[in-house]
Amino acid sequence: MAGAVYQRCLLLIASSALAYGHSAECHGAEDARCENPEMMPQVPAVMGSSFIQIFRGLREGKHAVSMRATGTASTPNTLLWDPDVLTSLKQRLASGTESKPETWMTSSLSKLERAAAGRLNLPTGLRDGVPAGPWSVTQNRVEKPMADAKNFVSYKTYAWPCNFKCKDAKEQWPENSKLQGKDCRYWKNSTKDCGDDGRPWVGHDGFANPGAGLDGNLLTVMADTLEIFALAWWFSGNQTYASKAMDVFRAWFVNKSTRMNPHLKYAGMLPGGERVPSLISPSHRWNSKLNDAIAVLQMQDSDGWTSNDESTWVQWRSDWLEWFDTSEAGRTAAEKFGNHASWYFVHKLAMAYSAGRSDLGVAIADGIRATFPGSYVEQIESSGEMLHETARVAGVSYSLMNLEALTSLGIMLQRACEDWDCKSTFNWAEESEAQTDAGWDKHENQKETNCKHMRNLKTVSLKECQDACIDKCTAVAYRATRDSCSLKECSGNVTFEEDPRKHWDLYVRKPSRAGGRGSLKQAISYMEQYANGSRTWESDHNSTMSSTINFKKLAEVMRMAAVGFPGAPTYEDAILDLDSRLAEGPDWLNLLFPPP
Repeated sequence: MAGAVYQRCLLLIASSALAYGHSAECHGAEDARCENPEMMPQVPAVMGSSFIQIFRGLREGKHAVSMRATGTASTPNTLLWDPDVLTSLKQRLASGTESKPETWMTSSLSKLERAAAGRLNLPTGLRDGVPAGPWSVTQNRVEKPMADAKNFVSYKTYAWPCNFKCKDAKEQWPENSKLQGKDCRYWKNSTKDCGDDGRPWVGHDGFANPGAGLDGNLLTVMADTLEIFALAWWFSGNQTYASKAMDVFRAWFVNKSTRMNPHLKYAGMLPGGERVPSLISPSHRWNSKLNDAIAVLQMQDSDGWTSNDESTWVQWRSDWLEWFDTSEAGRTAAEKFGNHASWYFVHKLAMAYSAGRSDLGVAIADGIRATFPGSYVEQIESSGEMLHETARVAGVSYSLMNLEALTSLGIMLQRACEDWDCKSTFNWAEESEAQTDAGWDKHENQKETNCKHMRNLKTVSLKECQDACIDKCTAVAYRATRDSCSLKECSGNVTFEEDPRKHWDLYVRKPSRAGGRGSLKQAISYMEQYANGSRTWESDHNSTMSSTINFKKLAEVMRMAAVGFPGAPTYEDAILDLDSRLAEGPDWLNLLFPPP
């Protein structure tokens, strides 16, 4: 079956090329063009994107690519942004008196075009320390690892020299209003050994270091500008915006001398300390809008989006996605908890959908509900509270940041699973069932852990060992070759050290847990009660710095949920109470998630 589809794909590519006067001949496995679709004779960009993705997927054994996953002649291949909404609003705005657009539509477009016009010269200063564009990681003059200016480099967001006190941080950045507004009572002085050079740097949650972003600031400005230009061109038809968008896109992803290397080996560095690279900067800042903006730009004709743009982007995206999925940093991010995990899966799903990688996408869809450490069930309590976020110094900000990620992910999963063979449909209101006997997590070949040894049992089966632990301990170490058992007490996060030469397996008991967890709807309701004044955040969360409390972001999340999830309330009164800008449309969010 796969072979027949593969041959049919070759015929489609060949016939399309011949229709435009090109030879599409390749001569078997020895011909490089048969292995690399980018080397096939060129077809118009609007068609080439679809066929290249299908071809690549078939060659790699990934056949679940649908028409929606590759776009159509008139509809972009977007994921979070509903392609049908984009197309219908574009037509409505262009219709004139025939079907007069509503006021919020024209107001939103005016705001979008003003934002685009303000960036046409790619000005300096769009973010602290960012020069004029088009932007590239090569603009950062810091000394780069491996002496390669195309490596992305940043420091951990909340990291400071270990000999810094709060007043030192504020004195170093006197013009940074956010830092100056922070309450120094929340600054936790380091207890680690500290060198005269201030190393190792240490984290101070809630106190972002303005100098830590480095290439992250460039990345953010690039992505924001690309989004604005792509949408301004799409809804207005003004080719100037698309041309500027391509200048931005090519500097970061295409031009050999300036394009970023497709990895994050040096992201989130900690001077003087050892740590796995952090993926939160691109995961959060690029999220799904990078792929959606590029999908919109791919709707240009072949003069706007060229064959070189297509082939270079396809290769870059493939290399990036491979590193994002298989590197140590990627595997670590997939096991995280909280907003780092949520945004990691948002960006990975967007990239997978864009590339036609249903294997990666379905794995996210099948695990994010309840299996992954950062799943909805693990993160959202039955009350709707996300304890990992509310416990932080900026508890409101991080709760809303995570809520935006989980809402985006849910909408994206719904759309992607229309095309992919996911086990279940995402339900934003779904709650977990109670777990009375949750079983055991097995960790093989353990050398040592941070669990406390209680007592040994000899000549027992694994089940007898586990039964002896019930109500007495939280884990057992078992050696099957000797029928030996060790009862252990583990508290907090359990750490493991594996050694393939060791024959002890550790079984950690999963705790029993009440049902009702994992509901995104309940998580929104939890935040709403504080946003509307029914409850006071400071009274229930005394670890939060008061200067960080702002609920305006909840309006955007509510609008996304209202538009994105079947059966969701409109939330419109609550939305307008939180952010009145959305009433008449002076914010282009309305063009992506329209009001009722």
